[in-house]
Amino acid sequence: MREDTIAAIATAPGEGAIGVVRISGPGATGIAKRIGLGSLRDRRARFAHFRDPASGAALDEGIALLMRGPRSYTGEDVVELQGHGGSRVLRRLFEATLCAGARAAEPGEFTLRAFLNGRLDLAQAEAVLALVQARTDVAADLALAGLQGKLTGPLRAARTAALELLAYLSARADFPDEDVPLRDIGPELAALGDRLERLAAEAEYGLLQREGASIAIVGRPNAGKSSLLNRLLRQDRAIVTPVPGTTRDTLEETANLGGLRVVLTDTAGIRETTDAVERLGVERSRAAAAASDLLLLVIDASTPLNDDDRSLLALAASAPSIAALNKLDLGALVAPGAPELDGICALPVSALTGEGLDALERELHRAIIGERRPPASGAALSTLRQRDAARRALTSVRAACEGFAAGAPEDLLSVDLAAAVRALGELTGEDATEDLLDTIFTRFCIGK
Repeated sequence: MREDTIAAIATAPGEGAIGVVRISGPGATGIAKRIGLGSLRDRRARFAHFRDPASGAALDEGIALLMRGPRSYTGEDVVELQGHGGSRVLRRLFEATLCAGARAAEPGEFTLRAFLNGRLDLAQAEAVLALVQARTDVAADLALAGLQGKLTGPLRAARTAALELLAYLSARADFPDEDVPLRDIGPELAALGDRLERLAAEAEYGLLQREGASIAIVGRPNAGKSSLLNRLLRQDRAIVTPVPGTTRDTLEETANLGGLRVVLTDTAGIRETTDAVERLGVERSRAAAAASDLLLLVIDASTPLNDDDRSLLALAASAPSIAALNKLDLGALVAPGAPELDGICALPVSALTGEGLDALERELHRAIIGERRPPASGAALSTLRQRDAARRALTSVRAACEGFAAGAPEDLLSVDLAAAVRALGELTGEDATEDLLDTIFTRFCIGK
């Protein structure tokens, strides 16, 4: 355990019914006494008056709660002061804890202490941040499963399997005179590779659910892009007029699409133009399209396709795309089976009436999810760092498999397995460096 005691405001800024100041460390109970709380009983809530340790003046009144270590979030003695949720009153209470001997906590330091004290492994600690940042129910469920330790078992099992294989190869190399029995490790390497392949594949799903995806809504002027954006958002966010070229810049909004967080970008109509401002908007539209995960091409299906439509169809053919054949309410002159739409999934819709919107949303969701499937355990790695570590472990084990099949020397196989062990240790925390921990925990808010 660390020898100093930290404190922070643990609730979000602003006004609220209650606010919490959290104290953790060996001096937590002493600090509580110095701000007027007297003796606290473990896990017993107590109504108290919080006082300035220097002057004795009353600062607030509320509930004090002591949680003795190691049965606390951080594994240390923790005192929570639950006062009124005003920003000024909480600031005064927090400053009182500093005056009484606490140090202001760094971002994520409470969870870092939980990790260092063995209350959480690194995957669980990162799940805390994922749960706080979750924007959809699916993302929250994945994060909660990770916090509950449902990643811990598979990760530790994979690392243990890699360590046992490494130990066998090391024993063969270090003790040649001990007659370490030769065994066929091919099936074990293959099984470990399969296990890591599942983890890496599930990480793709977890990352998508956590980070979301981007959809660029493109089309020629007046095709109904902004109207369709408003329909998908269930609110009037973009300005809609009959005048072509109303949208001159990109507009980003976040939506929940079948439980998946997506950023929808409404773009300026793409066409050839001599207007300098409109041309700049077209350039930004093309840039947004290039940076998106999926293109939603909006076509005015009530009129025949023109050269601008054909240019956009060529763009859509070279990227993941779905075409919305809009203005179904005015009659359809362009149908999903049109030759120009060959190879592009096209669905008839009406941004005005909402007809076809449910089918479009389902198809957008399906296209973004692709081959990614939810993990059987309910938990998945969900950050770029975690996905990279899982991929490195998988690559190393695959190299060992190939080397073993080709009759490579055992010391070379050991190099690959040692790399896999390190990568898995970065996920569980056994091989986490100080720099890595700093990178992870500085992303947390202060107070968590």
